[in-house]
Amino acid sequence: YEPCDIFSAGFAEITDVTPDGRLLVEIKMEDRFEMLEEIQTIPFRVVKCRRFKDRPAESDEKEAQTKNLRRQINVHLLAMTDEVGESLGSQLTDEEYSFRIFQTIRFDPELMQDCLEMQTPADRLRLLYEV
Repeated sequence: YEPCDIFSAGFAEITDVTPDGRLLVEIKMEDRFEMLEEIQTIPFRVVKCRRFKDRPAESDEKEAQTKNLRRQINVHLLAMTDEVGESLGSQLTDEEYSFRIFQTIRFDPELMQDCLEMQTPADRLRLLYEV
């Protein structure tokens, strides 16, 4: 495990405690961040960071491509299972949708990191659709 300069973070919720005292924790991604400076390494890594935001769509054409990619991905998800498609409903923004897929389908960690570092929903959705 090597920390990455672009990472997601959110609030942790303890979902269970095992008989031997280990904690099962669920962390829901709240935002993405870019590390600026490492302040502390041991016993826990502490960094100074800033939000890592998406860039706005460059054109109406890019926005239309993003919507089309969402529709195509939904077709594939619905073919896999109706439940998955339902969990990725149309009420989500393009940015939310492009990340919510990871809560539904497990991808290779390196692919997930690549998507995390992309700054437009269109780029993320294009890569996910190709995969």
